[in-house]
This record gives sequence, structure tokens and C-alpha cells, in this order.
Amino acid sequence: MRLNRRRFLTAGAAGVTALAMPSVLLAQTTPYKIYMILYRGETEVEKGFREYLSSRRLPVELIIRDVDRDIRK
Repeated sequence: MRLNRRRFLTAGAAGVTALAMPSVLLAQTTPYKIYMILYRGETEVEKGFREYLSSRRLPVELIIRDVDRDIRK
């Protein structure tokens, strides 16, 4: 199949758009809301999750609820 100019330009535009998408996601001004329900309080897992989000500079708002090992809560 021969690649003509129109197909080449279309493929190039699609490639540039795909490369620009991560920067669009990082430029989001409204933070994502993450609702965390913790059974036994904050552990190393949750600390690591927070560190991951901050290292990626993702705009997030964490809403944390700790049930303190009481399933009725």
C-alpha cells in the first residue's frame, strides 16, 4: 500500500495529538476526588499511594474515612 501525502499528514496529526494527551491530563485544574475507606487506619500502602500521587503531580483531593476495624461503620 502506497503512502500518499494525505495519509502521511493524517497519521502525523494523529501522532502529535496522542503525544499531547498526557500534558492535557496533567493540566487539569479541577482535582480528582478519591474516596478512601480505611479498615485499619493509614498503613504503608496508603502512604505509598499518597507519595505516588504527589510524585506524579496529579491534582487529587483525598476524602478519607477510617472505620477503625468496625464493619458496622
